[in-house]
Amino acid sequence: MALTRRYAEYRRAGRLRRAVRVLRTGSPERAGTSPVRDRPERDVIDLLQESARTERYWVLLPEPDRTWTLRQLDDTTGKLGEAEHTSDPLGDDPDAALTWARSRVDVVRWEGGWDGMSPRFPGAYIALSYKLVRSIGRTRRDGRGIVVRIETEPTYLPDVTLIVIREYWHSTGLVGDPPCYCEYSGFADDAEMLRQVSTWYGLDPDGWTTVTPGAEWRQ
Repeated sequence: MALTRRYAEYRRAGRLRRAVRVLRTGSPERAGTSPVRDRPERDVIDLLQESARTERYWVLLPEPDRTWTLRQLDDTTGKLGEAEHTSDPLGDDPDAALTWARSRVDVVRWEGGWDGMSPRFPGAYIALSYKLVRSIGRTRRDGRGIVVRIETEPTYLPDVTLIVIREYWHSTGLVGDPPCYCEYSGFADDAEMLRQVSTWYGLDPDGWTTVTPGAEWRQ
């Protein structure tokens, strides 16, 4: 059976830090409130439960004027909200931007707490709880479907054909970043691959619609 992994792992060359730290947080910083580091500590489970319940996730987005903004992704529609925090001009320095973001909002501090977003928002980062919640709660969710595509990743795995699984929102037609992938070579054919994905997500094995023969399916 093919080994399923989170899609972001190979983009970080397989470096996976297992430690999960208790972090200091509270609600997003606003005028007159104390910095995140001065607030009561909340543990990882609390933050993951909050993310799963609200379906809102922080996104750190580079702006044309060289500032960075913190917005929330509404995971019921796939749309980004208005900027709730805006940095000073930080240019193209993601390390400085991530340091700034951690001083403003709460994130699970595992693997740095953030993950890259592509291709919808090049250069942006989303709170890692987005990937974790979707991986832990692997199932079909209200208002969303599953899309399976056969793809390649030219930078890190140029010679490997991948099965990449994403969610898409029925209301907007938007397709999210992939929470996981696996190697296509682990399956005998497309039919076996779709049966396995159906098992993972609790879907009807006969419910797939072919978008592009041999390349993309939706349900």
